[in-house]
Amino acid sequence: MITLSSISKEVVQNLLLFRFGNSCWEHMWNRNAIESVTLTFKEPFGTEGRGGYFDNYGIIRDVLQNHLLQVLTVLAMEPPAGDDGDSIRNCKTEILNNMDPIHPDDVLLGQYDGYTDDPTIEDKNTNCPTYAAIRCWINTPRWEGVPFVMQAGKALDEKLVEVRVRFRAPKTLSSVGQSAKKLHTNELVFRLQPNPSLEMHTNIKTPGLSSHPMVGVMKMNYEEIPNLSNPDAYTRLLLDVMRGKQGSFVRDDELRRSWEIFTPLLHAIERDGLRPKSYKYGSKGPEELQSWFEDKCKSRDSQNGGTSISINSIQPLMRASL
Repeated sequence: MITLSSISKEVVQNLLLFRFGNSCWEHMWNRNAIESVTLTFKEPFGTEGRGGYFDNYGIIRDVLQNHLLQVLTVLAMEPPAGDDGDSIRNCKTEILNNMDPIHPDDVLLGQYDGYTDDPTIEDKNTNCPTYAAIRCWINTPRWEGVPFVMQAGKALDEKLVEVRVRFRAPKTLSSVGQSAKKLHTNELVFRLQPNPSLEMHTNIKTPGLSSHPMVGVMKMNYEEIPNLSNPDAYTRLLLDVMRGKQGSFVRDDELRRSWEIFTPLLHAIERDGLRPKSYKYGSKGPEELQSWFEDKCKSRDSQNGGTSISINSIQPLMRASL
């Protein structure tokens, strides 16, 4: 077994209780209500002298194949039979078993300008990706046709780790008249870093005489909870070891299946020479990112005229804290 600190972070640990302890979510937590799911890991710095190490692994092995994939399984799994380690890992493994291997056509790779200036990188023509966006499908009745997008990168515009669940557009648009064309997508956001929080983004009327909709954000900030004692992820893992709790640890069959999902893509990069797109240090990523999201991130049954994900939608211009 191996440990994954991302699974032990408070917001991820909360996913189980949040999903299965609140009856309002179960009837919405499926393909009928959810348009797409995006998992994001962004760092605002590069390899910082660790390029020699990083170049042997890349962002896919470093973040996507383990940390983000594990969060995805917790988010998507069916209700476990119990709260013991094996029940939880059985459900996580079931999700992995219903995922196809990643195809290069479902991937956008990037490498930031100046990456090879790191003196510890020997191969100055390396095609090691420092950014990757990957679309996955989960072939179960609950999630059939819903794209799960994982993106991670270094030298980007901000530090951010979050899960963003985007809901489908309402079907009763006639009830809101001309405002229907200006409605924003409803989103549920689990933010791990920075400032851990849970957010629900909904449409509300702009205050005043205007009837135009704006985004209202209902937010629970962990740092504002009185008398909060929230140990870091590794402290939680050590406590789980002493208590014999195995739910935060990856079982061998999970590990094997996760590598089966990602190995074809890794071979395409390392054996077939698949090259990443360049992007500027401190940017959102490759220039192709916006068009890639628009092309790849619609649900299968809404690809003809459905709503698409925009990287700009991550930070709506108008928000109201409720």
